[in-house]
Amino acid sequence: MQLPRSLALALSLWGLALGAVATTASPLATRQAPAAAADDPTTTVSSLNCAPKDGCTNLGNSLDPLDPAAIANDPVVRLRNGSYAGVRLETVDAQATLSRFGIKHGAQDLFLGMPFAQQPTGDRRFRRPQRLAANHTWQGVRSAKSYSPACYTVGIDNDFAPPFVTYRAGEDCLTVNVVRPASASASDANKGKLPVFVWIYGGGFNMGSSADQRYNGSFLVDQSVGMGKPIIFVSLNYRTGALGFPVGDVADRERITNLGLYDQRVALHWIRDNIPAFGGDPDAITIAGESAGGASMLFHNTAYRGRDDGLFSRTIAQSSYYATQPRSQFYTDQLNGFWTNYTQAAGCARDDLDCLRRLPLGDLAKVSLSPAYSFPAALWNPQVDGELVAKDLQRSFLDGDFVKGKPIILHNNINEGLSFGVRGVNTSQQIIDAIIDKNGLGGDDRFTKAAQMALLEAYPDEEGLWPPYQAGDGLLSLSGRQDRRSCAIFGDLRMVAPRREVAELLSSPQSGAGNVYVSRFDQAQYNATIDGVAQHFAEVCYVFRNPLATQNALGPARRDIDLADEMAGYWISFVTTGDPNAVKGRQGADGGGGAAAATRPQWPRYDAGGKKHLRFKNSPTGERTEVVKDSYRPEGIRMLNEVRAGTWKPKSKREEL
Repeated sequence: MQLPRSLALALSLWGLALGAVATTASPLATRQAPAAAADDPTTTVSSLNCAPKDGCTNLGNSLDPLDPAAIANDPVVRLRNGSYAGVRLETVDAQATLSRFGIKHGAQDLFLGMPFAQQPTGDRRFRRPQRLAANHTWQGVRSAKSYSPACYTVGIDNDFAPPFVTYRAGEDCLTVNVVRPASASASDANKGKLPVFVWIYGGGFNMGSSADQRYNGSFLVDQSVGMGKPIIFVSLNYRTGALGFPVGDVADRERITNLGLYDQRVALHWIRDNIPAFGGDPDAITIAGESAGGASMLFHNTAYRGRDDGLFSRTIAQSSYYATQPRSQFYTDQLNGFWTNYTQAAGCARDDLDCLRRLPLGDLAKVSLSPAYSFPAALWNPQVDGELVAKDLQRSFLDGDFVKGKPIILHNNINEGLSFGVRGVNTSQQIIDAIIDKNGLGGDDRFTKAAQMALLEAYPDEEGLWPPYQAGDGLLSLSGRQDRRSCAIFGDLRMVAPRREVAELLSSPQSGAGNVYVSRFDQAQYNATIDGVAQHFAEVCYVFRNPLATQNALGPARRDIDLADEMAGYWISFVTTGDPNAVKGRQGADGGGGAAAATRPQWPRYDAGGKKHLRFKNSPTGERTEVVKDSYRPEGIRMLNEVRAGTWKPKSKREEL
C-alpha cells in the first residue's frame, strides 16, 4: 500500500528526530525494510516496538529519503551569534503504526548540530573549550537539520554498530540539539517560557553521542504536551576518551584534564544564554544523565567547590558514581605510564602536545585502537584538577561542597553489578584481587587485610543472597561459581554505595540541599539476555518512552508501555516543577500520561531516617511500583563508602559481641 504523501513526509522527518543519524537533511536507512505484503499496509511502516527478530525496522528508516523540495515552512530561530533553520515534524497518527507511539500532541521543531564552542581541531586539540565569541556572527540562515559527527571515541558498543545505527565520528563535534513543541517560540514570552530537560549521555567517559537513537527526545516531548506540561529537550556532545580526558602529570601541568567536563560546562552556558530564543526558560533547566552522564551530574553539582553559576535548577542522576581517579602514588605512576605509551605510539614525546595536535585524527585513532597498547576504559576518566573538579567527588559531598537548594533525583537499577562484576570468579581471593586490581577503593593503604576480611563477611559466600538472576550451569565455566556475589559487590562499589551516600548527605537537615528523591528500577527488559535482570542502562528506554529497535528497546507488552508512561510522567513532572508528584497527567492513552496516571504512588522525599524510595516495577505476577525502604545490604554498602573515604575502622571486640 502506498502511504499518503503527508504521512510519508512526517514519518521520514520523524526518522531524523528519533535518532537515525543523518549526514544530510534526510535520514538514511540503517537496514532494509521487509517487503510489504499486499494485504498488510502496516508492513511499510515500522511497528516501533517489536523485536529485531521479527524483521521490524525503525520508523522512518523503512521509507525513501525525504525529497528536500518537499520541506516547507522551516522553523527559524535567531540566536546571539546568528540564525538557524531547523526541521518541522508534523504529527504522526499512532494508528498508522502497530504501537500506540506517535507524535500525537502537535508538531515538533528540531534544531540539530548547532555548535556551542569553537571546534577542538588543530591547535585547539588537547585544550579547554573556547566559547563562541560575541563577535562571531554570520548573516543569513544556517542549516540545523542534521546531527554533527560524534566526538571521536576509543571504543564502540553494540548499539552504536549496524544494524541499530551508523554515525560519523570526528573532532568537529561540540554541538547541541533542541527538540521543542512547534507551538513554542521566543514570541511566547507572554505565555511563559517552557522548562528545559538537558540530557548528557554516558559511556564511561570513553564513548557516546547525542545522536544515539536511544536518547531520542521526541517521545518525551510528545508526552509532556499530552500531560499539559510541555517541555523542551536538549542534548549535547562532549569529548571522550584520550581526547577528552588526558591523564598523568603532563595533563595536570598543562591544565588539560577533564576536557569533556569543561565541554559540558560550556554547553550549559550556551543553553542558558540561548534557550529563551527557542521558547525555553533559562531559570528552569534540569540537567540529567545516566552512568558517566549521571556521574557528570555529580561533578556539575560540586563544580568549583559547589559554586552556583546558575546553569541549572534541578538534577536527575541515573546510575551515577564517584568517577574521579584515585589519588595515590601507585595509581599516578600507572597513569603516567599509560600516557607515555600513548604518546610514544603516536610518535611524539610524552610532553610534546604540539606534536599530538599536528597529527591527523586517523593516526591517533590507530593508537587508541592498537592491540599493541591496551588502554583500559577506566583510564580516560576525570581527575582532580583543583578547579572544576576541585576535590575527589566523594570528598566534595562529604565536605558539603555542592550547590545548595536545588532538588535532585538519584536513581539506580537493582542489578547494576551485572555490567561491572568480574567474570570467572570462583573464590573469595579472586574477588579481593579484582578489587585491588581495579583500584576500586581509592588508595594504596585503605583496603587493608582487615578491611578485606570484613568485606567478605559483609558479602558472604552464599549465592542465594545476591541478585536474582541465574546464568545456568552451562555458563558457570565462564561466569564462575561466585558470579552473583561478585556482581553484588561490584554493583554496590560502583553505583549503589555512592548513590546511597549522596542521598544521605544531601537529605540531612544541615546540608542546605534541595529536596532529594531516590528510585530503583527492578523491571526486567523484554529482550534481556539473562532472565529476571534489570541491569545497568535498563531503565533508559522507559524514561524516554523509546520503542526504537535497539538493544535497549521498550518492549511491546502493555505492562512495559504503562511503566514507561509512569516513569516518564514522574520525570516530566520533576522537570516542570521540581517535584515528581506535582503533575499526574491526564488519564488515558490520548492524554499521554498512561491509564494509571491518577493512581501513581506518591514519591516520598528521601531522608536519612526513613530512607524511603520508589521501586519501579510492573510484572506479570502483579508486582507494581511501590514505596520501599532503601535498606538492602546496609553493612556492606556502608563499609564500601567508609573504606573509600579512608574512615573505616575494624570493629572492636565489644562491638562484635
